[in-house]
This record gives sequence, C-alpha cells and structure tokens, in this order.
Amino acid sequence: MGLRPVAEMQFDGFVYPAMNQIITHISRYRYRTRGQRHIPAVIRFPMAAV
Repeated sequence: MGLRPVAEMQFDGFVYPAMNQIITHISRYRYRTRGQRHIPAVIRFPMAAV
C-alpha cells in the first residue's frame, strides 16, 4: 500500500512495444474495475548513452 511499481527499460529499442503493453495492461485493469482501482506506476527508460 502506497508503493508504486517501477518499470525500467534497458534499451531504447524496446520502448514502443513495452510502453504499448504496459499502458494497455494498466488501462485494461482500470476499465475492468469500472474505475474503482488505480494503478500508479513509474516508467523509466534511458535518455542518452554515456
């Protein structure tokens, strides 16, 4: 309770398929519970290689 799941991408090539899947699952859960449940999440991915 009160914690947020953190999804972290290691390669920017996987961002689009992974974001699609993560957002779809989060929105589907909210839709199936008729807005009763929320899933706060943090999604991190690399911005530039150092």
